Formats: sequence, structure tokens, C-alpha cells
Amino acid sequence: MTDIRIVSDPHASEGLKQFVSDQLDAYNIGITGLQAYSPVNFFLRDAGDEVVGGLLGAIWGGVLFIRILWVRTRCAARASAAA
Repeated sequence: MTDIRIVSDPHASEGLKQFVSDQLDAYNIGITGLQAYSPVNFFLRDAGDEVVGGLLGAIWGGVLFIRILWVRTRCAARASAAA
């Protein structure tokens, strides 16, 4: 293990990223015993059914992990003005 190095790969393959994620999942499940996982995908839609925002994440271990949160700028500005 003396030859370990950090290598940046901004264009890493999906397979490589999935491998790292799977290894972390296996470790966490082994340590905690918690296996229940639920993807979370919410979308904001306007009157014309166009997507104007969304939240992508997951629930694991009783915690909501938000991976992506996006709201179209004009919608966010309108919501903050109404608050």
C-alpha cells in the first residue's frame, strides 16, 4: 500500500464513480446494519406542466440527503418576494 496516490479525473467514467459509491455503501451498511434506501425525486411544475425546479436525493439511515436542488431563477425570485 505504499504506492497509493491521489489522481484527479474530472471525466471519470460512470462505472468508476459507481464503484466508489458502491464501496462506501457496503462499508456503511456493514457498520450500521441499515439497508433501507429510498431515492427521492421532487419536481416543481408550472401551470403548463413545465419543470421549473427539482430536488434529487435519497433517504438512508433516517436522513434525507439532498444531492441536487434547483429552482428556476424567476420562480425563486417570485417566492422570496412573496415571503
